[in-house]
Amino acid sequence: MTTAERTQAGEFAWLLGRGAPQDADRRGIYGPGSGWATLADPEGTQFCVLLSPAERAEFLAAHGDASAASPSSPDPSAATG
Repeated sequence: MTTAERTQAGEFAWLLGRGAPQDADRRGIYGPGSGWATLADPEGTQFCVLLSPAERAEFLAAHGDASAASPSSPDPSAATG
């Protein structure tokens, strides 16, 4: 999940303050301003708190488009025999 109302840290703190248990904190895993935090809802279903759109744009502007560094799946139609 992401929100335009708060930063990732603000949303994370807001959810913790309302009793959401923290499962994992991967914020900063790829350097400052990156990563996510995993919490759970009342039924125990896990969800991630991602960067807000503004934070993501700022991160990508500073570090380049991270998706360009990820290898894409090979195109099966391009396979040779």
